[in-house]
Amino acid sequence: MLNEDEKKYFKNKLLTERERINKLLMEMKDNETIDSNLNATAELSFYDNHPSDSATELSEIEKGKALKANETNMLGKINEALDALENGDYGLCGNCQKEITKERLDFLPYAKYCAKCQGIMHTLRERTFEDRPNEEYVLKDVYYKGFGGIKGSVGLDALDTYELVDSHNQFVDSDADKINAHYVDPLDRVSNISYEETL
Repeated sequence: MLNEDEKKYFKNKLLTERERINKLLMEMKDNETIDSNLNATAELSFYDNHPSDSATELSEIEKGKALKANETNMLGKINEALDALENGDYGLCGNCQKEITKERLDFLPYAKYCAKCQGIMHTLRERTFEDRPNEEYVLKDVYYKGFGGIKGSVGLDALDTYELVDSHNQFVDSDADKINAHYVDPLDRVSNISYEETL
């Protein structure tokens, strides 16, 4: 467990980090890195804008929202850690209830889990379709089992798909070119014999 000096040290560290993030959020707001969508809608018409200009503006707005969400998330973690410090739960893993090492807390003072439990949470798990759109239920078998994974299906398989894609890579000589190959323009039938006789 942490002694009083260590609790004071980590509390100061958390408060300093919270102050830094609040200051950063204010600077981002002043520089219009975040909450800058007012300028994007100031124009009456986007008709004369090139699509890439609109895309750049949208990208900047999305980037600002992502940065703000990240810093807000960090503030939430810091506030949770400060609450845990007040309740006497600070430094205990939220999963296994074992003590989090002081080295980890020194590096991440808002750490909620020990390194072992955090590692388990970050290991790859089998993907599920619980949080995916309904359209992807149709694609599930194709993408997860491959074309050969659909048993008893006589529909589209990998070879059929390749042939469809490859058909766009072939040059097809059209019949229209063959028909017009022997076409003679009416002006080509005009003889120049009468002109040659005058010479």
